[in-house]
Amino acid sequence: YQRRDMGVVAYLLSRMTCMFLLFVQVESVNEAVKDMPTKSHEDTLCYGDKILITDIKGRSRIIKLFPKHLFYCPRSKHQVAHETMMDAGIGSVIKFTDERRETLSISRPTLEQYTVHMKRGAMITYPKDAAIITQLMLDLEAGNKVLEAGTGSGSLTLFLARAVGDNGELWTFEKRKDFAALSESNVMKSGFSGLKSVKFFKKDLREEALPEGYFDGVVLDMLDPTKSLECVFPALKIDRPLVCYLPNITQVVELVKYVDEHTALNLKLERVWENTLTSWDVRGNFFTASQMNQESTQVKYIARPGFHQIAHSAFLVQFRKVKQKIDNRKHIKADSEDTEDIQEEEEEV
Repeated sequence: YQRRDMGVVAYLLSRMTCMFLLFVQVESVNEAVKDMPTKSHEDTLCYGDKILITDIKGRSRIIKLFPKHLFYCPRSKHQVAHETMMDAGIGSVIKFTDERRETLSISRPTLEQYTVHMKRGAMITYPKDAAIITQLMLDLEAGNKVLEAGTGSGSLTLFLARAVGDNGELWTFEKRKDFAALSESNVMKSGFSGLKSVKFFKKDLREEALPEGYFDGVVLDMLDPTKSLECVFPALKIDRPLVCYLPNITQVVELVKYVDEHTALNLKLERVWENTLTSWDVRGNFFTASQMNQESTQVKYIARPGFHQIAHSAFLVQFRKVKQKIDNRKHIKADSEDTEDIQEEEEEV
């Protein structure tokens, strides 16, 4: 029993020592960061800046620069000091002289790259969809007021905040406390423009009394947007868009059916989009003389679709608020003119 008690005491002492050393290291790092300048020029780096590191295979990672820290490259097993990357600067390439010929390129993360790499609670709104929602569907500009329901991880929030700018307003609602805390952390730590316009509401959208005719656009990213339409409809300005982000086409059908059956919702269905992108791989390959049956090494360029594609993510449904109710349903009659129209539509399809 005495040996067992001594072992427990030794274990506790070792744990306390490790915790104390970790605390001292963290405090020293924080003090070093405070002493360093926090604002960087376009071509220089400072402690606390976020950088994007991309290897020769195109795999990227976002890190934050700290004093006396090392970046470990899993592919080449190399370790690079943060000071080395700071001395190299933005837009530089670090090369290693080994068999793998590993390279690390250093750049500042764009809004797209940040949203893809940031921590996730809920599934993010992919940048390809966020760009269409922000510019093509909501038609936002600086100073606009936007309402977002379903903050999730904060991906779309960052795109909306940049669009409206610091002089605009962005009200974003998230009823789940864990998602709300994560999204607020992702947004406020991003360092992008327009963050002063964001107002976080950690509650259900239907619990807030929204001002009538106040918003220039509304985005609903939730499982069942029909439950919130009657709440947000009065707050939307006339002739302004309302966009719903839905993963399944059955949800789109139910949404359009709900709008048609409720006479109080003067919403005109404008379009339903599914945004798919095809990435291509275009690069040069080195061939030796034995492979080409020639005297010297040559480079042959190839072009083919990439292995990793961003296909279906969601359906984007755009409505527009109008003064009179518009029936989005088509009345099909059995006369000759309508039959010809139907045949023409089928031929076009």
